[in-house]
Amino acid sequence: MPKAVRVFLITLGVIIFLGVILVIVATIGMDDVKNFKIPDIDLSRIDDGEYEGSCTISRWAMKVKVAVQDHKIKNVAIVDKMMSNLNEELIAKINGNVIDRQPPNFDAVSGASITSNAYLIAITDALSKGMK
Repeated sequence: MPKAVRVFLITLGVIIFLGVILVIVATIGMDDVKNFKIPDIDLSRIDDGEYEGSCTISRWAMKVKVAVQDHKIKNVAIVDKMMSNLNEELIAKINGNVIDRQPPNFDAVSGASITSNAYLIAITDALSKGMK
């Protein structure tokens, strides 16, 4: 077998191997986020204030700050994206859904269901810290 063919096959093998590793790493924790049961939150039991929460699952890890006023969510802000791939457009869509539908339990944003669920995990974690 010519040396050029061997080099090509070895290079192709390495590329395929690295691709498989990348796919495995990229999907670690995906099922945990996807299957996480978002808890019901009773906003009537949460006083006015700002509450921090997080999702710590793999590449969807993030921290948020949730502002509550008159037993309603007024704002959600990203404190630290950590490893998450959230962008401003997605954050605006999710925040709109959260603020429009009190409490924050809604169908995920199309095309970003795993990231949406991770965001909701962080939000409900924050709100659960304010429940009395």
